[in-house]
Amino acid sequence: MGERPWSAALAALGECFTSGVYLTTFDAVRQTPVLALTCNRISPAADADYEQHYGAIDPRRALVMQSPIGEVLVCHEHFDASFVRGNEFYNDFLLRYGFRYAMGVSLPGGGNEVAMLGFQRRRSEGYFSAKDQHALRMALPHLGRALRVRHVFSAAAESGARRQAMLDALPVAAFLVDAKCRILERNRPAEELASKGRLVHGEHLRPPRLCEATQLDQLVQDAVAATTRQGAGGGVCRLSGAGGHCLYLSVMPVAAESAGGLGVPAALVVVADPERRQLPGPGALRTVLGLTAAEQAVAEHLLAGLRVEEIAMRRGVSQETIRTQIKEILGKAGCARQVDLVRKLAQVSAWIGDVPTDQQPSPAQWRSGSSADL
Repeated sequence: MGERPWSAALAALGECFTSGVYLTTFDAVRQTPVLALTCNRISPAADADYEQHYGAIDPRRALVMQSPIGEVLVCHEHFDASFVRGNEFYNDFLLRYGFRYAMGVSLPGGGNEVAMLGFQRRRSEGYFSAKDQHALRMALPHLGRALRVRHVFSAAAESGARRQAMLDALPVAAFLVDAKCRILERNRPAEELASKGRLVHGEHLRPPRLCEATQLDQLVQDAVAATTRQGAGGGVCRLSGAGGHCLYLSVMPVAAESAGGLGVPAALVVVADPERRQLPGPGALRTVLGLTAAEQAVAEHLLAGLRVEEIAMRRGVSQETIRTQIKEILGKAGCARQVDLVRKLAQVSAWIGDVPTDQQPSPAQWRSGSSADL
């Protein structure tokens, strides 16, 4: 995957053929370079000149690209002395930097990648003979296999990096754990949460309160067990904290084949922290549930624990109007009861960072449904 081993391999090839050598791989679909390495025994200025101008008019490069994959080509068999005398690339570039003869081949690099391997010699070193071409053909299977292996590992690394970037962008902490709550993977918000020492102890998810730790263990074990049976597993729980600052956990099963090739079943623990506000704030709840501006205001008052009469007084409307708006919000949120609506609003707002922490309902309000019941 790295450039250093390839540079060493190219240098060894150059010594074998008494030549400068270059390797370029590019994505044939996107037409973008992937890897470009040279060991050409000439000045860096030559590389710059080639990239800026002469590469586009290199007749040898065009010949290799138009030839079948794996066909070894040597320039003296295609470009005679009369062609060389009148060609800009040979006179203004190659001869200026002291080179004359070339040998090249294109190789499959794996996936959509194509590789071009080229060798070049000075005039005094002579052209590449049939023996040189045979030696290169002997090496091609090994070079091709190395390129394919590089592509597989590079593609896996890129895919992993994209997945990690996607997880890091989430406004919630995500932990992948085994049946014993040992952390296998985590995203950036999870790293930040772990640094606070509130939920992570060593290599394990371990809430400080014994009853909450026991509850989390049970949910994780149930989620892990669900990976080998039909049906759901896991569940949700709340971790209490100082000053009413709570964390909301959702535990769900992850099949063994999906757990990063670990070969063991695992559970995903998602931790929503209402104090994290990384996504759009005020108005986001309205967008997510399709609320009107008036319904958004009523929803926020419900989350603050206000009753119908208190909301009506603050809004300057009748209590009947507020009840009608609450019914509309119930329908849009897909809830039958107001207590379920308050719980869902709190869960959604915790994910999108829509409502300030001091407006979150208390656990007692969640359980009793006493917050502005109709």
